[in-house]
Amino acid sequence: MDVLSPREFEILRMLLAGRTTQEIAETLHITSKTVSNIHYLIKSKLGVNADIELVRFSLRQRLLDVADIGEAAGDSPWE
Repeated sequence: MDVLSPREFEILRMLLAGRTTQEIAETLHITSKTVSNIHYLIKSKLGVNADIELVRFSLRQRLLDVADIGEAAGDSPWE
């Protein structure tokens, strides 16, 4: 597994927080196409194919807590 660059890790954290590609692009002053390309690169480096696998990977690596998932999406339907 390749190590993520600081920028890739920053974008990963924003994606895991539920931010859209457009929101990330505006925050970082880059294009949404660049965010999409980096999103793809992150998944490639981590060896995952889908966003759900990215969430699972982040949970296993303790980059994300289960409680964070409901907060990222707004109010959790499970509460």
